[in-house]
Amino acid sequence: MSDKNSPYFKGAIWLGLVFLLAGGAVMIQSIRVGMTDATTPRWTGFAFGLIFFNAGITVGLMDASFNRYRESKIFVYFQATILLSIPLIFLVLLNWVAFGPDEREFNMNISIPFLSFDSARGSEIIGRIAFGIPALLMDAFLGYVVYGVVVDTYDKKKDDELTSYLEEMDTEDK
Repeated sequence: MSDKNSPYFKGAIWLGLVFLLAGGAVMIQSIRVGMTDATTPRWTGFAFGLIFFNAGITVGLMDASFNRYRESKIFVYFQATILLSIPLIFLVLLNWVAFGPDEREFNMNISIPFLSFDSARGSEIIGRIAFGIPALLMDAFLGYVVYGVVVDTYDKKKDDELTSYLEEMDTEDK
């Protein structure tokens, strides 16, 4: 791929580095200090930082200096794995908020220009529903994608077996 026709741009590695460092700082902070609330597990802060860390790697790999590696399978698999990990980690966090153990605290603050609404504490049920609906939709979509990959792989294997059987029958007839 020539650099002139590349959809990638120079300098993406520096933008990715900003996200990478921010995510790394959050991960280190969650490991060393933990969360401000004692009931929140440390892995949630680590997962949140990992989203930004992986986003930094993804953005950094969009730099035009990586154009010569784009055709290699290792680069493609690495980039796809990092890119797919972002919504999966987000899905884990959504499911934890919606369906995890212990109590959750939600607030109902709205603050936009010319409008401000403050409430001391929101309902836990409404908060869990607000996180649960997107979590269930994303779970269903993930299940559909996994089902599609399994069915496609099985159909491909079945087609390969049928093709080899037909070729075998064709060579016996001659």
